[in-house]
Amino acid sequence: MNAAAIDLLDRLRSSDERTQTEAVLQLGMLLEQAIHPERRDPIWRLTLPPDLLGLNLSSQEVSEILAEALSVLRHGRLGNGNQLSLLFIQGAERGAAMKSTDVLTFCRT
Repeated sequence: MNAAAIDLLDRLRSSDERTQTEAVLQLGMLLEQAIHPERRDPIWRLTLPPDLLGLNLSSQEVSEILAEALSVLRHGRLGNGNQLSLLFIQGAERGAAMKSTDVLTFCRT
């Protein structure tokens, strides 16, 4: 796994809820970028640090990152506000597998 992704997961495991919140946001943007790189959404530049911006992740890497992030959730290491956010992001994995479905639309249904 890429060093920047490992750092992101380490920040997700932080005991500081503010650090977790930033990591959850960046995780969501990283996954959106991995699933829809053609969008080149300007918000990615505002949200992602340079080492995550433009990172090309395979579907296997996306699955590994999500599995690790969800293990943080299962072990009760996330603050309450971040738990729901991470569950929302989990829908991205299913959206990635479906490739033709927009992640946000998929997660809302």
